Amino acid sequence: EIDAAKCGGRGEVRIDNETSDRFTILDVFADDRQGLLYIITNAIFQLGLSVHASRISTRLDQVADVFYVTGMDGKKVEEAGRLESIRASILNEIELFLGAHAA
Repeated sequence: EIDAAKCGGRGEVRIDNETSDRFTILDVFADDRQGLLYIITNAIFQLGLSVHASRISTRLDQVADVFYVTGMDGKKVEEAGRLESIRASILNEIELFLGAHAA
C-alpha cells in the first residue's frame, strides 16, 4: 500500500532507466482524485514524451501508475538534467492539482 505522506507529500514520481533498454519508465504515486490521470498524461504530453505502454492501478485512494515513454526521437531519455526536469514537472502538476482539490 502506498501512503502519500511517506512519499514526501501528495505524490511521488520515480524514473527507472535501468529496467528497459528501449523506454524510460515513469512510476507515479499519488492520492487518487477524479481527473488525476488526465493531469499526469497531459504533463507527459506537454514534456514532448510519447507513451508506448502504461499500467494504471488504484488501491483504495492511492494510484500507482507506470508509463513507458520515449522522447520525440523515439529513444529513451538519457540526459540527467532532462530526467530531473521531467520528474519535477510531473510532480509539480500533480501537487498543484491535488492542492486545488484538498479540503
